Amino acid sequence: MLQRYCFNGCLASISYVVICVFVLFCVGVDLGWVGKRVKEKLSDQCGVRAVYGYLLILDAVL
Repeated sequence: MLQRYCFNGCLASISYVVICVFVLFCVGVDLGWVGKRVKEKLSDQCGVRAVYGYLLILDAVL
């Protein structure tokens, strides 16, 4: 039981960090923090913004 709780806690922490990094990346794209090369490779910024919005909603729900 304790091992399962510990594993779920670690997994939740890792997931939270990954989501935070991704959200910061999306915000960086929107605010211009990301370099021009990266922006050129991201041809679909609307998709990035949609995922960013989805993650904000998901974060509010969780």
